[in-house]
Amino acid sequence: MSLHRPPCCRLALPQPLHWTSSAAADPFQAEVFHRRLPEYSETPLVSLLHVANELGLTHVLVKDECRCFGLPAFKILGSAWTELEDSTGLRFVTCTDGNWGRAVARMAKYLSVPAHVSVPQNVDQTTRDNIKSEGAEVPVVQGGYDAAIGAVREDAEAATDSWSWILRGPATTTFQPG
Repeated sequence: MSLHRPPCCRLALPQPLHWTSSAAADPFQAEVFHRRLPEYSETPLVSLLHVANELGLTHVLVKDECRCFGLPAFKILGSAWTELEDSTGLRFVTCTDGNWGRAVARMAKYLSVPAHVSVPQNVDQTTRDNIKSEGAEVPVVQGGYDAAIGAVREDAEAATDSWSWILRGPATTTFQPG
């Protein structure tokens, strides 16, 4: 067992010169919203004793984000917060080749909003069925992922700020106690 620390553990990261945030970007708003949803639970901390020993540390803890709102990924956090912001529309439209589409469909179900999740033709039937099980319409697009993106492009362009909301959603795991 080696007790030396890898070079990545000795790097000093530069501090940002400045950072600003609007009230709309407040990550605590996302956390408050997420806590009110069905199936919410804090992501557990998992001890990695063998990694701690290897690095010569007392503890190494990681957040296990493998399960979130009953789904096998944290992606629903970004989906949830985005859909809350966009919930004045008539339906949620996205494309996926897996967990993202199911997360959007689950959030649409929570908010009683229809979901339209396009998938490329190479997405397996189990994945399609998982998305459909959340109540979404799941059209299959001929071609790959780029074709699925093209199939929903017009709807996505109408949602001008969606990406910033998607990125704010997972901040919930940052503020959970642990």
